[in-house]
Amino acid sequence: MELDQEEIYTVSSDFYCFVNQITNFDGLPEFFERPISIYENPVNEIYKLFNEDPRCIYWIREFGAIQGDEVVKDRLEEVYHTLVPKDIILKEYILT
Repeated sequence: MELDQEEIYTVSSDFYCFVNQITNFDGLPEFFERPISIYENPVNEIYKLFNEDPRCIYWIREFGAIQGDEVVKDRLEEVYHTLVPKDIILKEYILT
């Protein structure tokens, strides 16, 4: 059997899921360390807030930031504060 070029698939350790209606991170591994591509999904809007850092997935679920079709702002802010470096060093600015 001969396959067309479009029918050839590869197995990858990255996660690609484009143009679906994914609204949360439920079902993904607890600690996701590989890049994931969830473009054109509602949850990608939140993922981009964290510069597509896979570590945010764990904390978003841990804090329960996404609840159905709602995002709890206070919990999302907790995720942000958890991921922001504690020791911020800026060479060109005075940090106040």
